[in-house]
Amino acid sequence: MRSICKIALWTLVVLATVVSQAATYTTISAYGYPTTVYRINSEGTMVGAYGDGEISYAFVMKANGVTTTLKIPGAKGTTVATGINDSGAIVGTYYNGTATHGFMLVDGVYTTIDFPGAVYTQPWDINDAGTIVGAYSLDNLHTYGYIQNDTTFVTINPGESESSQAIGINNANVIVGIAASIPDYTYGYWFDTRFHVLPLPEEASAAALGINDHMQIVGYYTLREQEHAFEYADGRIAGTDYPGATYTYNYDINNKGEIVGQYVIAGVYYAFLRTED
Repeated sequence: MRSICKIALWTLVVLATVVSQAATYTTISAYGYPTTVYRINSEGTMVGAYGDGEISYAFVMKANGVTTTLKIPGAKGTTVATGINDSGAIVGTYYNGTATHGFMLVDGVYTTIDFPGAVYTQPWDINDAGTIVGAYSLDNLHTYGYIQNDTTFVTINPGESESSQAIGINNANVIVGIAASIPDYTYGYWFDTRFHVLPLPEEASAAALGINDHMQIVGYYTLREQEHAFEYADGRIAGTDYPGATYTYNYDINNKGEIVGQYVIAGVYYAFLRTED
């Protein structure tokens, strides 16, 4: 399905700015609603979703704070924007009343993305060459990662895992994601010509969610029932928790080192932008 983009323009609401060590965290809310920011490109443009808890709406935010709500043709419920490249191409999902489908938005034109035979398709990210990574399910029980070039889909599943997702991709086609080898235990990975597991404690479950062209990887891990954000670079893991937060999740990092994600305080989730000082 292809259709001309329909949009609505709004203004980004910045709730607070927190300075921590060598970084500044800016809390972000679209129009005062709960907000999730999934991806940020090198221009500082972010994509995600906002909503009232029942329905979410996909949006794109320019670096100057102007926010555009995406009106996806055929959507009859929640829409989410999950990936954006430096050319402004966007991917995400929408619900059409019966199933969840992926979409791509390029130059104002929407294209539906469905993994062949899948009952559910989730595109997660798109690089500058237009290569897409995501996840699909054939039975609504198990999910597997995939990489897409034009109309060609290839499954990405490390070690024949029970379940997996390919969530981020950089311009060298290095992929990051999450996989489950046993129930209730997941690990973060990156894939170049082979699979690599993030060097975290064996008892920690982890998710690798974003990667830039400098091979900096971000995500989060769970250890002793606590969830912490991390940045991985040059063989080292560094914690990047939001100050005072109960939990922190890093979702993406751009080539400037800017990170987007979520933090939780008193049970409430907030979106953030983290910039180096």
